[in-house]
Amino acid sequence: MAVALQEPDRTPLREEALALVICQVDFSEIDSRLASKDVFRYRDTLNRGPGGYGELTQVRKNQVTLQLGVFGATSTSDATASKGWRLATRDQSWAVALFPDSVTLESRKYGGWAESFRPRLYDAFAGAIDAFSPEVETRIGLRYVNQFGHDDATSPLYWAAKIEAPFLGPLQDRLGPAVVNSTMRVTFQFEEIQAVVALAFQPDTTRPGHIALVFDIDVSRQGAREFAFNDLMNAADVLNTRALQVFQSIVNRSFLQELR
Repeated sequence: MAVALQEPDRTPLREEALALVICQVDFSEIDSRLASKDVFRYRDTLNRGPGGYGELTQVRKNQVTLQLGVFGATSTSDATASKGWRLATRDQSWAVALFPDSVTLESRKYGGWAESFRPRLYDAFAGAIDAFSPEVETRIGLRYVNQFGHDDATSPLYWAAKIEAPFLGPLQDRLGPAVVNSTMRVTFQFEEIQAVVALAFQPDTTRPGHIALVFDIDVSRQGAREFAFNDLMNAADVLNTRALQVFQSIVNRSFLQELR
C-alpha cells in the first residue's frame, strides 16, 4: 500500500544539530586494486569543483560474510579487507572514500542539500564515471545523523513533547519517568525506497548529566541496474526528499520551529 507524504519544508535547521551526512553508491567491483594514476585523476576531477581535497590516505574496508540458517546466523566466514583511498579537506569537514566497489561522500559541515552537499556529490559521481567507468549500480544510500541536546534535557522525558507519540516507546507509558535511555529502530518501505530510522535517548557526551536525542535516518535504493549518472543524481534527490519527509513526520511542528 502506497503511503502519501507531504512535500517537505526545506527551511534549513541549525547546523550544529547535524553531526554527519553520508551518501554512498555501491557498484560491481571495477578491480581488486585501484591504480594510483586513476586515483590521482579522480582527485583532480573532484578539485575542479568545490574541491579542496588535498589530503590523500590509504584506508581499508573490512567485509564479513554471514552464513544464515533457519535460526539466524550460524557461522561467519573470515573477514576480508579491500584497500581504498580517502580524500579529505584540510579541516576534515568533507571527505570522499573510494573503493573498488563504492564511492562515499561524507560531510560534517552540511550547509544544505542544494547549496553545498549536492554539488560535491555531483563531482564525486561524475569523477568515478570518468576515472573508473563502473558498469552496474547495486545500491545508493543517504544517511543523516542528527544529535540534539539542551541544557534543560536532564531526562529522556524532556524530549517527549517534541516527538510524535507513536515513536516515544516507553516514554509515553507510566514507566516513562524511570527511563534512563532508550533506542527504537524501525524500517519503512516506500515502493523502491527503504528508510531505516533509529531514534535514541542517551547520555549527552557534551553535557554531563543530560540526555541527548540521536536521530539517525538511512534511506536507500537497492537492486542492480546500469550505473548511469543522471539516474544516480535523480535517485539522490529522491532519497533526500524521503529522508526529510520521514524526519518531519516523526518530530512535531513546535520542535521544528525551535530548530530553526
